[in-house]
Amino acid sequence: MPIRFVRLMAGLVVLPTLLVAQDAAVAPRQPSLVDAINRARRNSPAYLQALNDEGPAAADVRAAYGALLPSLSSSGGVTYSRAGRQTIANQVFSRGSSTIGSSYNLSASMGISYGRLLGPAQPKAQQRAT
Repeated sequence: MPIRFVRLMAGLVVLPTLLVAQDAAVAPRQPSLVDAINRARRNSPAYLQALNDEGPAAADVRAAYGALLPSLSSSGGVTYSRAGRQTIANQVFSRGSSTIGSSYNLSASMGISYGRLLGPAQPKAQQRAT
């Protein structure tokens, strides 16, 4: 008889905890419009591809405008020859003094054509399409 009593008491202690765990099923919450849009943006391959294409499209527009700018270049150099004798093919060349030389160059150029002037139009249209 005492074993039955212990089993009954154990069942009475465990049973309420099992009943509490079986709460009534809660109806799923309806997502708000903002939640639905955010989920669609995270999971839509077409939307993610359009976001991925925005950066290169903007770079193409900047490059098209950059082609309209003039190009500038510069260079410079220094040479030094020491005084002395030099023999080349049994010929002796003498230089009486040392020489120092320098050179520099600064240039600007700009090419304008009808195609270059219309160049930014196509990348801008592609940027608007993405």
